[in-house]
Amino acid sequence: MNPRAFRNPAILGLIIALPACGGRNVRTKLDPLFDTSAARQAKSDAPELYQAARHARDAAEDEEDAEVSSDHQVRSRLLLGAAVLKAKRTALREMRFAAETEARTYAAQARNDERAREVWIRKQQRRRAAEVALEQARLAFETAEEDEARRYRARGAEVRRVHAQASRALATRARSLTAVAVVLGASATRADAIYKALDEAKDITDATERMRRVDASLQAARSLLGEARRSQAAPSEDERASLIAAAQEQNFSASRTEHGIVCVPRSARTSHGVWAQRLASLLRAHPHGPVVIEIRASSRAKTRSAESLWNTTLKKEGVDLSRVQVQPQPAGSGSTSVRVVWTGYGPEPKPPEPSSGAASSSEPSLPPGSSSPSKLSASELMQ
Repeated sequence: MNPRAFRNPAILGLIIALPACGGRNVRTKLDPLFDTSAARQAKSDAPELYQAARHARDAAEDEEDAEVSSDHQVRSRLLLGAAVLKAKRTALREMRFAAETEARTYAAQARNDERAREVWIRKQQRRRAAEVALEQARLAFETAEEDEARRYRARGAEVRRVHAQASRALATRARSLTAVAVVLGASATRADAIYKALDEAKDITDATERMRRVDASLQAARSLLGEARRSQAAPSEDERASLIAAAQEQNFSASRTEHGIVCVPRSARTSHGVWAQRLASLLRAHPHGPVVIEIRASSRAKTRSAESLWNTTLKKEGVDLSRVQVQPQPAGSGSTSVRVVWTGYGPEPKPPEPSSGAASSSEPSLPPGSSSPSKLSASELMQ
């Protein structure tokens, strides 16, 4: 037995209170000790010590010798005290385990709460940062608006002057094209409508709206001129020159070839849709012959996509697609992405040359033995 057990006051009290008596008084003195709640708890938590204490009690009861019986009683009391102490130690260990488990649970909950608090703090910080950024952006936007308004006021007069000059130039061009169309036999009613729209555009104060109205009148004048030119069997030399000049105004590089007038975009950064819109205005004003649009792209899929875009844009602009053929560029045709060939605006056919018999009959006769003037030598010419 553990010697420290004798330091427990309860055990020492049991030992001191043990009288030296015989076996017939053992059960009367020991049974109350086994009927306590601590003994019952020791019976379940320390069964070995509890059973040893009961055996010692039974031995004390069966012993006739009072001194030996007293030793068994002391042993029974000590074993029962040890069982009670072990039961208490077991209960304390379970209580400590439960307390540690609860502490770990609380610690985990505290960590979760701390993480939640940090997340909430970060959210609040981001919200405040977003509010500050939004306020700074609002202030920057207001400052930019003020600067822009200040710059616009400073250059407003110059901008209005440039817009007015551009509007006047476009209006003059529209009037000139309309007059040419009337000379070629276009409808005077439609020409008067264009003149009226140009006169009304003069009174518009908004520069953008005035420019839009004048540009619409210019497009109408080109369409009217195209209808007037369509009545002619073939394009004249003046119309060929006009096509080249108009193509250059639309930022095309135009040149005459044996296949017709070839137009190539000057800028590779402009999209296909913009070039299609510019070409549509040229097609309306120059209606003769078919036009071949050759597309070059890095892949077949991109080529088909560009072809579809050209057809869709031209149709949207009111161009007769039966006159236009969009196809991939043939090999060796150049490195440009777009190539427009106006096949109806090729060189004029040469007049037929007179036959050889007629030519010989019209030439004066030469003396026999003399040579033709074109076959004379340099010495003969000097003579």
